[in-house]
Amino acid sequence: MDGLFDEWSLYSRILLHDYMRHQAISRLLRAFLAACGGPLRVVDLGCGDGWMAYECLKNSPVSLYVGIDTSSDALARLQTRPPIGGLPVGASRDLLCVDVRLAVGQFPKDVFNVVLASYCVHHFSQAEKTALLGDICRILEPGGMFFWVDEVRRPGQTRDEYCQALEQDMRLNWTALSRQEIEETLDHLRRFDFPEEESWMVQAANSAGFAAPTTLFRDDLFGCLAFVKED
Repeated sequence: MDGLFDEWSLYSRILLHDYMRHQAISRLLRAFLAACGGPLRVVDLGCGDGWMAYECLKNSPVSLYVGIDTSSDALARLQTRPPIGGLPVGASRDLLCVDVRLAVGQFPKDVFNVVLASYCVHHFSQAEKTALLGDICRILEPGGMFFWVDEVRRPGQTRDEYCQALEQDMRLNWTALSRQEIEETLDHLRRFDFPEEESWMVQAANSAGFAAPTTLFRDDLFGCLAFVKED
């Protein structure tokens, strides 16, 4: 993947203006997680500067947080944030600047009870997604939760058609970005984004060991699915 978002200022403006529905998704996740009790042991895949985790975990007790991203700039910003969730004194917060596939593959079995993947899984091929889902299931304890926030294609929609729909949305609505930034983001989209249909996401997660999901959010471009690891 290229370094478009290595410097976090561009993505932070995308997030600030809610172009990828972070606000609505974080509110729904916050309510869902607050009802789950705790303490939570969380690994955040593609954590960025921690905004999503900070928002959706603020009402939940968190005893362990591990954030993983390839952007050192984003992780440096995350490091300056207050503790994520209800972290007690002495609780662990670890930040890893590494590919999420490598990190997840090296974690022990059953070590977490929450995995949050926010807009990162779509960067991988179907084979890579399948392998990652298997590792996500392995590192979750039985009954643990996996939240998959991502670009999602409509039924029957091709990747090219999805990219065209997102391009139209960007050109019409992403007004806080300059024309050059829009073009750079679109170039990134065309080269590195491989969203799936929701039906494929569900089937692949089921095959990895997850029960049928709860759809927390869905519109024409983005979605959030909540999976539970089967006992």
